[in-house]
Amino acid sequence: MKTKQTQEQLAQIIQALCPSLKPAVLLDCDANSPPEIQRKVRANSSYILAYMEKHFTDADGMTDASLKNWVKAVLALQDQLSWEIPPKKKNQRDYLQSNAGAQDSELDIQMEQERRRRIALGDVANREILEEAARLVSKHSSVSHSRTARERAALKAEFDRLIAARVHPKDVLAGVKAKQDTFANGDVTRPGFGGR
Repeated sequence: MKTKQTQEQLAQIIQALCPSLKPAVLLDCDANSPPEIQRKVRANSSYILAYMEKHFTDADGMTDASLKNWVKAVLALQDQLSWEIPPKKKNQRDYLQSNAGAQDSELDIQMEQERRRRIALGDVANREILEEAARLVSKHSSVSHSRTARERAALKAEFDRLIAARVHPKDVLAGVKAKQDTFANGDVTRPGFGGR
């Protein structure tokens, strides 16, 4: 790889690279390091050099191996490189910066737990209300079998209509009860003869 920098400049840039990545530390080795560590360091070097050659080479074939480009290459490849101390992910909040952050974190956690608890309790309560409305429909009885069947069919139709309209479970129960109350005044499902 041909670079715009001299060998001396490259040595200085590589020496300046490690401090510029702090608190993260790339894996490093010497001649006495185990072979696996040496292999990982060589892999790091080849990844970084290939990235720089691909992204920072101009039309003349010269690669700009400036410190800024080294840092860009390392950060772009951070998931593929071997680290002694890996870099922090950018989307993670560091609550150790101040006490206020830690308090916010605890408050966020408590609020999320409370929200989940309310949802769970609400789901249980809503399920119980819907079960009660379904029980009213299925257990409804009247004077005769045919009248019971017609009234149950009317209650079931009302129940299904309210569920399809995505009405709150309390309103579904109220609607089913209101429909059931209309049955107390006589057989409203059977056509009447007005003249008699």
